[in-house]
Amino acid sequence: MKIYLGENLKKLRRDREVTQEELARFLNVSFQSVSKWETGASLPDVEMLPSIARYFGTTTDALLGVDKLDEDAKMQEYNTKDREFSNTGMMPELLALWREAYGEFPNNLDAVNSLMYALLWRFQQTDDRAFADELIPLAQRLLDESTLGGEHNYRDGAIQVLCLTYIQLKDEENARKYAEMAPYSVVTRQNLMERILKGDELLSYAQSNIAQYLDDIRNSVWWIARNTEDLQYKIHVLEVLARLFETVYEDGDFGFYHDRMTEIYKALTRWYAEARNADEVIRCAKLARHHAHEWDTAVTHKLTAPLMNTQTFDITTFSTSDPNPRASDTTEFLQGYVYDFVRETEEFRQLTVNN
Repeated sequence: MKIYLGENLKKLRRDREVTQEELARFLNVSFQSVSKWETGASLPDVEMLPSIARYFGTTTDALLGVDKLDEDAKMQEYNTKDREFSNTGMMPELLALWREAYGEFPNNLDAVNSLMYALLWRFQQTDDRAFADELIPLAQRLLDESTLGGEHNYRDGAIQVLCLTYIQLKDEENARKYAEMAPYSVVTRQNLMERILKGDELLSYAQSNIAQYLDDIRNSVWWIARNTEDLQYKIHVLEVLARLFETVYEDGDFGFYHDRMTEIYKALTRWYAEARNADEVIRCAKLARHHAHEWDTAVTHKLTAPLMNTQTFDITTFSTSDPNPRASDTTEFLQGYVYDFVRETEEFRQLTVNN
């Protein structure tokens, strides 16, 4: 069981502008003892707790953080429900959950952070300005709290949410302002830790970084493709992206990134249809459904590709959106007049049959 005496004692002392030496003199102990209590290196004798509590005008329960322990237990319940709602695509229920948590614990920054993200998801889904108006002050609060310091730092997440929100609001000035507050990609924990770690720890850490870097490349390629009118260029850069993933995950086990590959090949299917390339439409549609099927049927397992062989794919940690119908049974991406030129071929008809 975690004891919060150290951090509570430090906060009480600083709030009342009491030095460690002053508290030590009152308790007739060394200031080194007070310092050790605050860092958690040791605890005061039980008999001394009432004296410390009286000195600061509080209770021993408050000093020990009993209320905080109760709060932690309740927050754990909220987090368990969060995973349930996220993994089944129940986003309105997720938002209601974190609104309830925030109402119960308005000063719990984990609750503030989770509510902020739940509001962002709903704003992105609905484009309802009310969600943006609710989340902006929460994100700004987290940004301010992180600037002041503390046990948790929510700065980067708050910057991301504010930037994405203002992008969707088409407020480029504010979006740029928050984007420029984000850390420069070279000076990151990921970059620096690779220079420190050795052996198996380095291998695991670096492979995790590779997966993240590859996803970052994917994001950049998507933005390039979506912001050009040159159809052949769009197709080319997305094919390059697919090959990058296929090179890193060379044994065909993409883990979570089967979901990403589904998106890539769905887009290629559409763009090849616009280019009236029937063979490529069939090839990419088949690959889209293959990767969707792999995602639908995924179980937790260790990856085996050489650049990923220290990584474990845990399906329970990812949202799978609405599981009914399964992604691999969905044929909506093959609808539309753009496919009319190939619709009557036998291969295309087979692709539009739910398995």
